[in-house]
Amino acid sequence: MRDKTISNITEYIGICNDLINSGFFAFRGQCCSLWSLEPGIMRKVRRTFAGIGEGGLLFRLSVDHALELVRKAKVSGHFAENEPDLSILASLQHYGAATPLLDFSYDPLVALYFACLPHDESAVESDGKVFCINYPHQMRSHSSPLRPINDPSRINLDSTLEDASRYIWYWKTPEYLCRRSERQQSVFIFGWGLYWKYDTNKLIDELNVLVISAETKKSILNELNLSHGISEQTLFPDVYGFSHSNSHDKMIKHYSSEELYDKGEEQWRDGSPEWAAEYYKMAYTKNPNWIEARCKSALSLNCIGEQDKALTLINASMDTLGRNWKLLLCRSIIDCTGDKDWRVDMREAKAVADTENERSEFEAYLYEYGALLCVKTGITSR
Repeated sequence: MRDKTISNITEYIGICNDLINSGFFAFRGQCCSLWSLEPGIMRKVRRTFAGIGEGGLLFRLSVDHALELVRKAKVSGHFAENEPDLSILASLQHYGAATPLLDFSYDPLVALYFACLPHDESAVESDGKVFCINYPHQMRSHSSPLRPINDPSRINLDSTLEDASRYIWYWKTPEYLCRRSERQQSVFIFGWGLYWKYDTNKLIDELNVLVISAETKKSILNELNLSHGISEQTLFPDVYGFSHSNSHDKMIKHYSSEELYDKGEEQWRDGSPEWAAEYYKMAYTKNPNWIEARCKSALSLNCIGEQDKALTLINASMDTLGRNWKLLLCRSIIDCTGDKDWRVDMREAKAVADTENERSEFEAYLYEYGALLCVKTGITSR
């Protein structure tokens, strides 16, 4: 990544003209030089679920929220019935909603405007940055993850967002989409930063980065307005309250423990125990006395080979909540998977369940999660 500090518009225009003459560039301005290339929806999810879950879960939550955002937009009455999902996201992005999209512009002065906006009115000003990408060059490279979108109506948003873990999608927004899109000469890129397990270092290393010093921001904004007609009024000709209510500084509603548990159940049924374990964990984090969520998180971990983590969770749960038959049965199942002695816990679990008249629920657990134990105990059918 090549960084160069800019102190005035004349210097900036000269460098951008040289870049444009050597290729076909798009530009993105960010008002804080410390920020990575990360879409608003990821920042929103990070802030809402701070301290809960792993990185991969943040990706999953980002995808879930993006799909929910489009669903709400479709029933809001702001869009045509047949409006493509990607067009809806683009419109919402321009009006301030937090989406998976990253705005770039063909106009380097538009990017400069955003780079010069104040980072924090109440704090010491930060340098800004303009990221410059030669995207046709990237698309010609077989090793590049960058992929074009030519027809948004043919895009399945669910699978495309999932593919953000492997590809970086590029889409030039049509001028008819909205006045902001036309004025800002927009192009969208998404996938960047949404799933950091994908190695995008090669693409990022080929970016040109122009740093706008903090002390020159105000004078550059003034010159952009007076000499180039670029200001908030010209770049933002209209506003929708719906999009504002979904901007990145608005918190996502916190899911209840029941809703998180239901998401775990859904992931388990869909054959994704790794995600099920995380959602169950979030459920019992909100409701620490929920034995069912603890058990199912442990059993999901066991299913993906994380026996040590599963046993640690069950043992800690017993220390806190006592020798509940579900916890005992879970530990028996986990020990059986690891070829450890499972019989003592199994006998105690069955005895406790019988005492509490919960034998049928006991057997249901055994059928669903303890296939190996079913064989060893001789239980083959309900």
